[in-house]
Amino acid sequence: MAGRIVFPTALIVLAVLAGCSRGPKVPRASQWFADKYVQINNGMTEQEVDELLRDCPSEVYHDDCKHRMADVGGRVTEVDCHHWKTYDEKPHSMEQDHFIYVFFDENGRVIGKQFGEWIS
Repeated sequence: MAGRIVFPTALIVLAVLAGCSRGPKVPRASQWFADKYVQINNGMTEQEVDELLRDCPSEVYHDDCKHRMADVGGRVTEVDCHHWKTYDEKPHSMEQDHFIYVFFDENGRVIGKQFGEWIS
């Protein structure tokens, strides 16, 4: 994922807000991924999320865990997580492909999520 720049936080928040009720608005080819995002709920285990997104490349991060903007039960708020994971829509994601960030607490349960689009 080196060399990619992600939307600024303000735009990420807009993407999260757009996804609060019906899911993010995406091209038809990416709808399956947006539908998976909607199925991620607070309290799910990391294993449950991994199973839901089993066909998506993922990576775990243990840094930059404070003050993350996230969709928490349909509203955007700041969370402090233990670790977070990024799931890409497809291998070797590029500009205009999508990603999901999922934030986990120390027990490995979802406390928030984000949906966004990679840009170069």
